Amino acid sequence: MGTYSNYIDHFRQLDLAFFPLDNPEVIFCPDTLQIFSARGRAGALLQELRCTPAVEAFLHQHAGDLPAICGLIKRIIDSVGPESPALPHAFPEIAHGEHLPKLVLIVNNYCNLKCVYCYEHDTMFRWPAHSMTPELAEFTVEKFYTTFGSLGKLMFIGGEPTLNTGVIEAACARALTLAETLNVAPPAFSMISNGYKLDDSTLALLDRYRIQTTFSIDGPKKVNDLVRISGSGEGSYDRIASNIRRFRAKVNAVPGVECTITKVHQDTGITIGDLLGFVAEEIGVQAPHIAPAGVPAHSSLYPYGGDRQALLREYREAAAISVDNALARVTGSNDRACPALDSVMSMLSTLIKRKGTNGMCPAGTTQLSVDCHGDVYPCWMFAGVAEYRMGNVRADDIFNEMAVSVLKKIALNTKQANAQCSKCFARYLCNACVGNNHNTTGRFDQMDEGFCDVVRATAETVIVKTAQLHDDPERWERLRGLAKSVRHSKAEACL
Repeated sequence: MGTYSNYIDHFRQLDLAFFPLDNPEVIFCPDTLQIFSARGRAGALLQELRCTPAVEAFLHQHAGDLPAICGLIKRIIDSVGPESPALPHAFPEIAHGEHLPKLVLIVNNYCNLKCVYCYEHDTMFRWPAHSMTPELAEFTVEKFYTTFGSLGKLMFIGGEPTLNTGVIEAACARALTLAETLNVAPPAFSMISNGYKLDDSTLALLDRYRIQTTFSIDGPKKVNDLVRISGSGEGSYDRIASNIRRFRAKVNAVPGVECTITKVHQDTGITIGDLLGFVAEEIGVQAPHIAPAGVPAHSSLYPYGGDRQALLREYREAAAISVDNALARVTGSNDRACPALDSVMSMLSTLIKRKGTNGMCPAGTTQLSVDCHGDVYPCWMFAGVAEYRMGNVRADDIFNEMAVSVLKKIALNTKQANAQCSKCFARYLCNACVGNNHNTTGRFDQMDEGFCDVVRATAETVIVKTAQLHDDPERWERLRGLAKSVRHSKAEACL
């Protein structure tokens, strides 16, 4: 028993998760993102061994199984040992003279819709309506190029950015000129829009600068029109859907789509799977961003406030559909639409590449935002929140004392350091959002457990499906090829 005991003692100290919980056949190591199959009785026995305080009694009871069990234990221990890749990596700290992956310009603080769950009602929309000027946009772009040397992406949001297209034109033109002058790669351009105002001149602007555009639409008309409401109090669906079709006809690009889930979806009987099908069939987008709204738990719109278990079942089902559809895309076996949640595609990519991240999200780690007054924040979701203000582009250096304090606070809130995240098996598969944390819990470093439940339900499904696919070498190689092509980054939208 002595040799077995050494292996078992080591095994019991490992951080492992077993799936499914009722009859485990898959073992997952969160730190190394490795998946092990434990078929038949093996998974249940190893789970029991992990949990039982009576180890000696277990060894005597299952003496006949010990050679096989310890063989699997040894393989797991050897695989997750010191020679395994050190995971996860941290986001590089934003630093003077270093490339900045994303700069976000908040071009105005007003909107032509009155979405019932919008967090900006409590922040930017409290101010008098104001637009960023072209001069401020150009000055901001120049200051960031002077500070960082190069930008990976220049992104435009609001309010509603299509209500201030002049500043978008000015910023894009100035960024391209500066990149050419400095002999660095030009930035990509992107925008998040509600799609309600999309005239021909705006479409021409999007096409001219190849601005990747993500549209916010929350599902079919019967649910969208209850939450995304025009200034006159009417539903917005018909106009948005028409404008997205116009975008596809006139701009040579596939749009992005974000859907925000609220309690209204449950009340109207619209599931996550329904949204996947809707986005693929009605809009032609195969990887939508579908995420719960970041509203406080006391809100009637709180997405986890109804039947949370039903919502988790919806996400599990949608995750399973997403993995199957991802595989169908690369096998060529299906000519139908094959939509997949962008969160699932990100998890697949992370598992296959085995490259997780210890950082929470891009806020203050790979992006900075500047509002319509020139105030700097780690993310647009903090605009108007005084404690996250990092100074002003006209009055302060980018790395002034306020900025350094805010960035340090964010940098310290890693998944390993966060009390909730450090214990969660899905921590390195998760794209958290510190802005949503602030909106739902009142703290940027306190996770909303409803959000965490959704991530865990999705991740468990993806892990189990991945383990099943790994047993089929041909399908596994095809899936690896697809997942490796997925850009490992958080979706544009934070909801």
